[in-house]
Amino acid sequence: MKRSPLPIIHLPNWKIITLLCALLWCSTAAHAEKIALLVAVGNYPSSSGWQHIHAVNDLGVIRPALMRQGFLAEHIDTLIDDKATREGILQALQQLLKRCKESDIVYFQFSGHGQQVADNGNDEPDGYDEAIVPYDSPMQFVPGVNEGQHLIRDDELGEYFQKIRKKIGLKGQLIVVLDACHSGTGTRGMAVARGTTTVMADSAWVRHHAAEPPQETTQLEVVDSRNLSPMVAFFGAAQHQLNYETTDAAGREVGSLSLAFSTYFSAADTTTSYRGLFESIRKEMALRVSQQTPQSEGDLDRKVLGGQTIAQTDFFRIKSMRSLLQVQIDAGWLMGLEEDAIVGFFKPETHDFRHTTPVVSGTVIKSRPMESFIKLDTLCDPDFLRSAWVYVTDPSPGTLRVHVRLELQDSLLKQATVQKINDFKLILTEAPYDLIVIQEGQRLLLLDGNEQFVDTITLKGSTENQAKTIIQAAKRAGQAKMLRNLPGNSPDLQLKMEIIPVRVDDNGKVLERLDIAAYTDATGTIRLQEGLRFLLKVHNNGSIVAFYNLIDVQPNNEFNILFPLEKTSETAAFFTLQPGGAFEHPRVWKVNPPYGREIFKLVATPTEVDLRSIKNSGGQLTRGPAASSPLEKLISDSFFSDDVQSRGGELTRTGSETLNVQTLSFFITPKQ
Repeated sequence: MKRSPLPIIHLPNWKIITLLCALLWCSTAAHAEKIALLVAVGNYPSSSGWQHIHAVNDLGVIRPALMRQGFLAEHIDTLIDDKATREGILQALQQLLKRCKESDIVYFQFSGHGQQVADNGNDEPDGYDEAIVPYDSPMQFVPGVNEGQHLIRDDELGEYFQKIRKKIGLKGQLIVVLDACHSGTGTRGMAVARGTTTVMADSAWVRHHAAEPPQETTQLEVVDSRNLSPMVAFFGAAQHQLNYETTDAAGREVGSLSLAFSTYFSAADTTTSYRGLFESIRKEMALRVSQQTPQSEGDLDRKVLGGQTIAQTDFFRIKSMRSLLQVQIDAGWLMGLEEDAIVGFFKPETHDFRHTTPVVSGTVIKSRPMESFIKLDTLCDPDFLRSAWVYVTDPSPGTLRVHVRLELQDSLLKQATVQKINDFKLILTEAPYDLIVIQEGQRLLLLDGNEQFVDTITLKGSTENQAKTIIQAAKRAGQAKMLRNLPGNSPDLQLKMEIIPVRVDDNGKVLERLDIAAYTDATGTIRLQEGLRFLLKVHNNGSIVAFYNLIDVQPNNEFNILFPLEKTSETAAFFTLQPGGAFEHPRVWKVNPPYGREIFKLVATPTEVDLRSIKNSGGQLTRGPAASSPLEKLISDSFFSDDVQSRGGELTRTGSETLNVQTLSFFITPKQ
């Protein structure tokens, strides 16, 4: 980087000596740099056989997150689409190696397709190498023409990473993010997946290895050496899973790992470890792409960026005044500021904003990853605004809209269903989809937006009734989506729930408590087999008395209220905990189908709330709108109530200080 010549300054001798000492100290304590290489390939040649993906959109969330953590724009190199050939990527890696120096922090990301290829080193238990797919690597194996020579195998990546680790040394760090996949169970071509089941190998090789069960191995060789820097690696999916895209707050399709990583990486502070970062990523992806499990490897117990993270604060600041009624602040949807959120502008040094009235409030009218535009409610002194501390006082609850794709054989049924959708403004027939409805004779096959099985429904009655059945399935999908993303982050209400597997006798009496770790895989995902029994225990780690309800969202989009249990005489007052208290509920639960990811939502409130009546009445507020709490109104909204429809799908605001929601997810698997 070219530097401007220093001006000639005449200083007294003592100042010259002081300045020379300072310059000498700076030269001997050179500041380590943070450098990054981002590779994104989405627009593969049409002749390559690869599906178009939205890999380039990943840069729109990763770059701001890196810059939030101190990566300078000029130190972030990108390689996009046709520049990201095999030769282009390897040359960029070579330049990255030349550029980095001792103690640097190096970040590498590849977003694109992944593929398995026949192992050429006899070092893979399952006979396959994993590889990333550059722009110039076709999908299909063609003897003598395309045998995978344009792929970049994991072994080759590993060699470059080893050299980088050696050069940056023990005080440096290498972070690798691969938002791609290598293999999977197949796709029908509607959901966007990064990868393929097509193996880069000849047919004889594929037949030889087809009968061998998949073996989970490390995706990159992570070597522990005294001469190498620490390294951590994050992967979008396991080797034998497809890696699906998701949508960001603006509705753009992005890599599911890229979105989750950028969200939590940007908020990491000096206490955050890579293990804690991955746990947050895993939970976020469980809600968005439940059928895949992200992976991590390396020195996960080290601090993120070696502890050199940017100090995070609870408040935000104004970046610029756009007009007397519109300002721009230094946080966006990666930091939780989505459109329609309410923010308050407080006097500097306001630490307890929840018990303080803001000088002025405003609404987020546009949110980008790292900045937002706020429309003020009233005029305010610009000098105050420039110094104000900005807090989110009421997060956006989102909207109740559901996107459905119809694949109906019966033209009359399709016509009747489309007519009902046109009359019902909260159901949309455009991507990205929440529900895919496929007609197979007199049966409907329901898939989620990532083409994973949800449910089957038998068509009965008239065409009119069958169309109503499809509308009801769409409503359940929308309701389940809202419940899975139920907001709430009160700092005073901090409940935690744990599952305790148990062994019981024939009468259901608990004989032995089992360790949940035995049912948790290497990624932290809980997997419970059909028939297993378990107990639930709730802890109050907050500062006030908490009342709680437990919402269960099933894989087939049905939901239940478990605390207080429906159709019982249990009172809501029974489900309360004092600060520091814990209660193990005596009821023994049994794991039953449907199979897939089940989600528990433990909802804590400062006053007594009983959601059973709303559930049992199909969304009716039995106490009336005036007497009902914001949480009760929100749950009523989820039934597509007349009120939420009149608001165009805008959900009831609950207020961030009024409730806290803990999410616990697990997979239900068939009994073996």
